[in-house]
This record gives sequence, structure tokens and C-alpha cells, in this order.
Amino acid sequence: MHAVLSSKGEIVIPAELLDRYDLNPGATVDLEPREGEIALRLGGAPLSGARVVRQNGDVLLEAPAGAPPMTPDYVRRLLEDAP
Repeated sequence: MHAVLSSKGEIVIPAELLDRYDLNPGATVDLEPREGEIALRLGGAPLSGARVVRQNGDVLLEAPAGAPPMTPDYVRRLLEDAP
């Protein structure tokens, strides 16, 4: 899936992703520069900061201290989006 950058530097997020992540006008997102890419993270999401980590052949799900319980749907989405 891809998006086109406008002359103003704006990116239109495809409707499929807007629906999947329940993003509405005014939603906050965080941009994280990485080697050769820019990651877009949902800002203010209930589990912002949760991430999938691969370690010694295992897949681990890490969440920050004090994060609310992870729902099966949220875990599934994290695993689908894992690199």
C-alpha cells in the first residue's frame, strides 16, 4: 500500500487504514525516522509504545509499564504490522 506526497508535504492515508485504525480528522500521529524509512505511529493510542520484538528466534510483545490490558484484536494488529 502506498500514498502520494502533496506539494504541501501532506500524505493522504488510504481509507482502508483509516478504518482499520479508527483514525478521524484531528487524530494525532507520531513520526519516527529510521534508517531508510519513516514509521508512523498512532499518537495517544491506548497501547502506544507497545511493540513486537524478535529475540533469539522468538517473537515477543513488549508494552510499557502501566499500559492497559492488550486485547486480542490489538495484539493481532501488532503482529500483522510487525517487520
